[in-house]
Amino acid sequence: MDYELAIEKIQNVAYYKRDSFLLLSALEDHLIHPMIIWYNGTKEWMSRGLLHRHYGLPAIIYSNGDQEWWFDGKRHRLEGPAAIYGNKHYWFKDGEFIKMEINNGN
Repeated sequence: MDYELAIEKIQNVAYYKRDSFLLLSALEDHLIHPMIIWYNGTKEWMSRGLLHRHYGLPAIIYSNGDQEWWFDGKRHRLEGPAAIYGNKHYWFKDGEFIKMEINNGN
């Protein structure tokens, strides 16, 4: 299928509209504005084409609230789990799985 890419530049943010997602590229600060917002509400931050976000913030926030932390294209987080899916917490360091825990609210 052939898609036409619509590009607008409004107040230092470039918007790229496609059928399944809206790509936002903050021209000054990629930390504040999501790089991709999927139409289902999922938000992804990227740098140089890789999932990536600084300052302990998740690189993916799913529409259901699940979160993933990525650094230079690898699941990674030093200060906690790198993936949280509901009550399941997964620890990764430099893309390597460390452990999984289930949080029962206790």
